[in-house]
Amino acid sequence: MYKGLLGNYQQTLSSFVGPTKVFVSGDTLQVSDYNKLDWEWSMFDPEGKHKRHDTVFPRECSKIFEMGKELVNG
Repeated sequence: MYKGLLGNYQQTLSSFVGPTKVFVSGDTLQVSDYNKLDWEWSMFDPEGKHKRHDTVFPRECSKIFEMGKELVNG
């Protein structure tokens, strides 16, 4: 579902501002301490989210930074 939605956003933005790229960073860290949440239905894996935030997210930030440099430098 997200692919179609993001594709529509990309197409709309591209028609207004020119070629557009999309980068998705999923399974992000929404809160710093999941233990403070009183969610019985919680489907979150706090340890996994923190591990991903510490390992994968910095690499994704680097990729986005490089995409931004390409945007600025043309």
